[in-house]
Amino acid sequence: MLVPSDTENMAIRNDELKVAALQNTLYIATANAPGDNKGKSAIFSPYGWQEDTLMAEAGADEMGIIYADLDISKQRKWREEEDIGKYRNKAAYRL
Repeated sequence: MLVPSDTENMAIRNDELKVAALQNTLYIATANAPGDNKGKSAIFSPYGWQEDTLMAEAGADEMGIIYADLDISKQRKWREEEDIGKYRNKAAYRL
C-alpha cells in the first residue's frame, strides 16, 4: 500500500503506519516530500514481532527513490496460517 504524506511529526506517523502494516498484513510505503519540517519516505514490513519493521528510509533532505525486497510469498503464507488472516474476506484482496 502506498501512503502519500506531508508531515513533520514522523515518529507518531511512522508508529501509525507500522501498526497499519501489522493489522492489515501488508507492506506499506509512504512517500514524503524532503526538506525543512518535512518527513521521510519509508517502507514498513508487516512482521514487526519477527524483524525490524522499518525496511528502508530516505534521509530528511534526500530526494530520490528507496527500495526494499518484499516477500509476497511469505505474506500469503502468513495470511493463511495466522488467526488474524482467518477472518478476512480473501476475495476482496488481490495478491
